[in-house]
Amino acid sequence: MFVDYFKKLAKNYNFEKQKIKQNDPQLHPKIRAYGCFFRSLAGIAETHLQKYLTVNQINYLYDECSQNPSIMNENCWMGENSAKVIEYAAQELGHSIIAIRRGIYEKNVFTFWDSEFENYTDTVIKYKTKSGSHFCQADKQMREIFDPWFGKVKKLYIQSTSLFEVIT
Repeated sequence: MFVDYFKKLAKNYNFEKQKIKQNDPQLHPKIRAYGCFFRSLAGIAETHLQKYLTVNQINYLYDECSQNPSIMNENCWMGENSAKVIEYAAQELGHSIIAIRRGIYEKNVFTFWDSEFENYTDTVIKYKTKSGSHFCQADKQMREIFDPWFGKVKKLYIQSTSLFEVIT
């Protein structure tokens, strides 16, 4: 039983390690500069579907999402419909999923926006860093899964966590 569990952990670790990082030189300059939340959200779709987005798909996704301010602006500042990034990433991967932002965890308090609070499946963590803030994809237990900046960012402490439900 434990052997199977550790094999699954190793497989997931290797999958996450192969995702394209936000600092890839072929990505749009705004993604490289500000895209950690954007890449974390797209990474949620990649994890659920166990498929990788290509550089071209990520750049296309950026272009599509940044044209709709309710999703994201050109500097990757997320809008009220940020969960759409997950849905659009899944579409780029040839699948249809539903993503819903269910709430936030901030200052040791969960705030949920509807009665389906326990249904969140994924999180994006906002860390305080020496130069400001950084976002990473995490699981429901707020364990980091994918750091879009190659793990080179020195994270000091969690500032907040956005809670998402993904329905495949």
